[in-house]
Amino acid sequence: MTPGCTQEACDFRDLLARFSAKKARVVGLSKLGLESKRKFKEKHSLNFLLLSDPEQAFLKELGVVRKKNMYGKMVEGIERTTMIVSAAGTVEKAWHKVKVTGHAEEVLAALQGPPGRPQPGGR
Repeated sequence: MTPGCTQEACDFRDLLARFSAKKARVVGLSKLGLESKRKFKEKHSLNFLLLSDPEQAFLKELGVVRKKNMYGKMVEGIERTTMIVSAAGTVEKAWHKVKVTGHAEEVLAALQGPPGRPQPGGR
């Protein structure tokens, strides 16, 4: 429910039809619990899947759990990251330390890829 997460989720929500037209599926992943995800999804009318990983097992496997400086104190947190994953499960492109403004459009543009190359997430 942070401003950055909210804006990012709403931007992907608003562009979902364009992602779907490229045969791409949008999925969000968080360390927060299922009830938190349900409330967030309802509050912002999100039209894509939100997954919960409170034990952070998958988040750690993805390499997005990092030491972060929070008000001068080092804490373990989730680095805002976006990944394009192929239908075969290969990470095609990753953005780390995402800046929210314009990011969903940037991801959408990346799905176009070089001419003649299949789009990530396609069938």
